[in-house]
Amino acid sequence: MVTDIDLYDVDLPELEGQLTATEISTLVDEFWHKARHEWARLSTLQKKLEGKLTRTWMPENADLEYKDLFKKASTPWLTFGGRALAQGCRVDGFSQQQVWERAWQASGMDGRQGHVTREAIGLGYTFIACLPSRDPSKVVMRPMSSLKTFAVFKEPWDEHPEVVLHLIEGSMQKTDSQRWMLITDAGVHKFKGGPKRPQDVEFTPHGLDYCPVTRIGASYDDVPQSVLEPALPVYQRVVDATFTLQMVQRYGAFPQKWMAGGDALDDKIRIAVDSMLHASGVNGETARFGTFAPADLDQVVKALESHIRHMLSILQVPPTYGPFSAMVNMSAEGIAAAEAGYFRHLGDLQDPLGEGYEGALR
Repeated sequence: MVTDIDLYDVDLPELEGQLTATEISTLVDEFWHKARHEWARLSTLQKKLEGKLTRTWMPENADLEYKDLFKKASTPWLTFGGRALAQGCRVDGFSQQQVWERAWQASGMDGRQGHVTREAIGLGYTFIACLPSRDPSKVVMRPMSSLKTFAVFKEPWDEHPEVVLHLIEGSMQKTDSQRWMLITDAGVHKFKGGPKRPQDVEFTPHGLDYCPVTRIGASYDDVPQSVLEPALPVYQRVVDATFTLQMVQRYGAFPQKWMAGGDALDDKIRIAVDSMLHASGVNGETARFGTFAPADLDQVVKALESHIRHMLSILQVPPTYGPFSAMVNMSAEGIAAAEAGYFRHLGDLQDPLGEGYEGALR
């Protein structure tokens, strides 16, 4: 889903050097509405990818057991798809050995890059800040989640933003516990409270003439788009199919008993797998008992697997990466053919992601 707000239409005031609390408030006020809008969009997308906003039809009188089954139907398949793609997009070398050792490895980016890449694939983009270290021979590289970071770019193709606002800690809703960081071309401003009313502003110059933050994007769109979002409609069908499977195996996988004739059963009697029906009363001798055939779970499972395959095909994750045992007898040539689309997709992802990482290392 392309964002419906222009993130580049921001008229920033010309402020230089260290900013006062009033100047920070004035600066943030120019893009605060856009930042809140984008954070809300990305937060909603993240919840959908985690399966926290799934919905399905329920009867009005659904009991707790019914609702519990639906709660358990949300399986993190999109998270699996994102990890499968991110695992094929790792930075494993850089031509400048000094930069590689004193910036990348010294900042622990070997371990942190997995999270950065997964977020870029899931949400569309994320950020890395490259700031001077206390050791003048090193550089501190720190990931900054797009869920808590907003960058103002003058043009979509600019390598560095004009200004970056990042929530260091605290909740977006509670300004009392917030700590923020505002990065400009002059330095880093850290402050408490909300961006509209900064308190205890601390300024640290970084000695550069640009804002040292790089956007890591999964596409070359003006606003990089999520790789996983197109699979959301199919993921909803996977959740529905999983819920159906749980309902069938809970209520229909065993033979259902029936009785014809006899006296009506009390409404409080609940028929269960371990219960027995007894015909009493004057009509008891004419009562007849029987069972309905149990549901065919194999057909439900096949339908669920079909939805999962459909979802993985949209993500271009090969079936060999899925939980389907039918792939064990494939030849090496068959596996290579099945994974060809996956590696082509990785190539498409590696280009924009690599440009982002290259810009950060530069």
